[in-house]
Parts: sequence; structure tokens; C-alpha cells
Amino acid sequence: LQSNRPPAYIDRSGTQSLVRSDAFVESIAISSNGNIFNIDFTLAITNGGQKYSQPQEIRVYLLNE
Repeated sequence: LQSNRPPAYIDRSGTQSLVRSDAFVESIAISSNGNIFNIDFTLAITNGGQKYSQPQEIRVYLLNE
């Protein structure tokens, strides 16, 4: 995820694919606290001159194996 860019991922073949070309990452913050990894981001889309956005949080608990 990169700010002001469409969200994308890389599949197993190494090809980067866009999730939606008209959506973009408005903001992103990554942090950790002990064994907790947090990704806070806001996705946005523009339609008819209006911007719509939605904040999301991903929280991952890391295990020590």
C-alpha cells in the first residue's frame, strides 16, 4: 500500500495486480507494540466529483514459535 496510489498486490507469479484502478490509498500508518502489528489505512474512491473514503485497521498478533 502506497499513499495516493491504487491498492495492489503481487501474486505468486510475481505479477502486480491492481485491486481497483479507480480506488486509491488515502493514508497509511504501520506500527507495532510488542507482539502486535497494526496497519491503519484509509481507502478512497472518486465518483462524479465526490470522494468517498473508509478507514480500516488490520491487527495481527505475532507468535513466537
